[in-house]
Amino acid sequence: MSIGIWGEPFKVFRNFFDHLPLQFFLIVPFVTQIFVAVGLTGWLSWSNGDQAVNEAVNQLQDEITNRIEDQLDQFLMTPNLINQLNRDQVLSNNLDWQDGQQMQKLFRSQLEHFDLIDSIFWGSDTGEFVGLARIDGKQPHLMIAGEKTNGNIQFFSLDESGNPLVMVNEKPDFPVKSRTWYQAAIASGHGVWGDIFSYHAYPKMALAASVAVRNPQGQINNWGICQQLFFGQN
Repeated sequence: MSIGIWGEPFKVFRNFFDHLPLQFFLIVPFVTQIFVAVGLTGWLSWSNGDQAVNEAVNQLQDEITNRIEDQLDQFLMTPNLINQLNRDQVLSNNLDWQDGQQMQKLFRSQLEHFDLIDSIFWGSDTGEFVGLARIDGKQPHLMIAGEKTNGNIQFFSLDESGNPLVMVNEKPDFPVKSRTWYQAAIASGHGVWGDIFSYHAYPKMALAASVAVRNPQGQINNWGICQQLFFGQN
């Protein structure tokens, strides 16, 4: 019974192949191999291409991360370096903080050499303040405050030699000792980063590194290096 059941289909199947031309048996295996080879090649190409894309993405991410780390290191290192240099100049008696012209010349030179720095300033425990800042993002302006300004802070444009030209802005009530960068340096007793603060006279946010310097007479003077973070409206 079982032979009869399977015998008829097998006979039909054999008769079908008996009528196929010889070319069929020669061509089909060859074509099949071609399709398999093409399919396998395509799959390998896609797989390798996907791997290459992933490798390129990972490499790009590593490069971006390294670049950000380098810029951040420079951002954090430069202000403290300048503060330390200025502090050493004062302690070695090569810089007189009571000489406004000498201070302005030094600040101007440092701003020209360090693009990441937006302003450099100095403040004393007597309320005197002097500094240079890139208010417009390009040319430095002189900043002064203290007894001569009746406690106001004044901003002056400068000529090519660094001499004050005209006062471009003035804001009242600039108590130096209440500024965050000043208080941070006093509290730490050494170089320190203060809190983010807003400029007294302009709608800008900034971050400052400062260091306290005490002269032989016991007077405290703070040096501050300011790095602007972003523009904003008050």
